[in-house]
Amino acid sequence: MFPKPKRIRDKQAIKKARREWCEYCGKGGWTQVHHIVAVGFAQRGHDIPENLVALCVRCHTRVHNWDPQREKEKLVKIVAWREGKTEEEIQKIIEVK
Repeated sequence: MFPKPKRIRDKQAIKKARREWCEYCGKGGWTQVHHIVAVGFAQRGHDIPENLVALCVRCHTRVHNWDPQREKEKLVKIVAWREGKTEEEIQKIIEVK
């Protein structure tokens, strides 16, 4: 049995990424920070602003359960706008496949 990977490596980055509104739907309230490229054994996501997006519970569930590739593309657009970078720059930084 493999040990569970530590998903949050940089607590300060996660804290900084948290917003008081969902960056996907705009709804105010409590949010969860989502990694666009997951952290774990098979994935190599990082706790960097370009890989983190604040989502309400509904949207967080949506990005995990609907069309993951399409949702990932939408999240990259959101982060690109927020960070003032192009989608291609974000994809390169977080190594989107």
